[in-house]
Amino acid sequence: MLILWGGKDWCFDDRFLAGWLQRFPQADAVRFDDAGHYVLEDAWQEIVPRVVQFLR
Repeated sequence: MLILWGGKDWCFDDRFLAGWLQRFPQADAVRFDDAGHYVLEDAWQEIVPRVVQFLR
């Protein structure tokens, strides 16, 4: 599992990320400090290569 997290999300803060990591301790999690709720739009240049690598 790959978790991509926006550090500036106005809706889901880091407490939610902690909950996901507690439920899925083997997940790969990447927190993008400058990305918000729409993390895929805010950090797509960093995310696309990570997703491609994860799917290989």
